Amino acid sequence: MRRKRKAKLEKMLKEDKLKDKIEKMKESKASKVSITDPECRFMRSRGLNLCYNAQISIDSESGILVARDVIKNVDYHQLIPQLEQVKANLRYPDEISADNGYYSGKNLVYLAERGINAYIPDENTAIAEKGKERIIRRRG
Repeated sequence: MRRKRKAKLEKMLKEDKLKDKIEKMKESKASKVSITDPECRFMRSRGLNLCYNAQISIDSESGILVARDVIKNVDYHQLIPQLEQVKANLRYPDEISADNGYYSGKNLVYLAERGINAYIPDENTAIAEKGKERIIRRRG
């Protein structure tokens, strides 16, 4: 297995394919990239795995998909683009619920300015709801 991987890397080096991967890694400030699929990212999902970060918005009454996207960055950057897609497809919702990955000051201000009621737990609330304890250390 290691021989195949080494041979593949050597071939890529000869073809200058790794230079492009290294440049993309530097641009994105990532410590690791996939040499076979540049669109996926290493994410924590029951360990560290190569994944896609899919975003979807569902109408809770009908169950219909009203917005979707596949992204390279973290969730909290995606609430506003998702809501803009929802608005373009329908209208702004009266209320939303989302997991704590979408909790940020920028998102909360955006929601408040548009009169959208939001149910998004902060990290500590989400952890407490899952039955876990977290010790928060404050510097004095």
